[in-house]
Amino acid sequence: CDVTVLLDTPNCKRAALPEAVPVHVVMDHHIDNSFSDESVIRYLDATAAATADLVFLLIRSMPDWQFNARCATLLMLGIVGDTGAFRFDNTRPETLQDASELLEAGAEYRKIIHALFFNFLMEHIWGYNFFRFPQKA
Repeated sequence: CDVTVLLDTPNCKRAALPEAVPVHVVMDHHIDNSFSDESVIRYLDATAAATADLVFLLIRSMPDWQFNARCATLLMLGIVGDTGAFRFDNTRPETLQDASELLEAGAEYRKIIHALFFNFLMEHIWGYNFFRFPQKA
């Protein structure tokens, strides 16, 4: 039996799913989540900083679950991305506590920050012409 789980997606259109694909579970932190079908299991929390934070809390509640470094890094990536590296107003004390646990589990925070915020060529950020100087005739 296949199960479709949508994460961080407020509707099927945004997920680009064909209408024939049934959605079974939705986890999201968007206030505009429009899934209202009673057959869909919904875990929605608009106060959460990130859907990755909701996934973290769900996994952490499972007995005997231990985060490995890869899992911790992927969850941290979701949290850092949705909070703008903890700069946005959606960052709560619980968000930082969860991030701390993920760091202790081996999340590679520096690699995440570099990949998200410093891994661009300047011409991609400012535009190619920004770096071109006029040629003398």
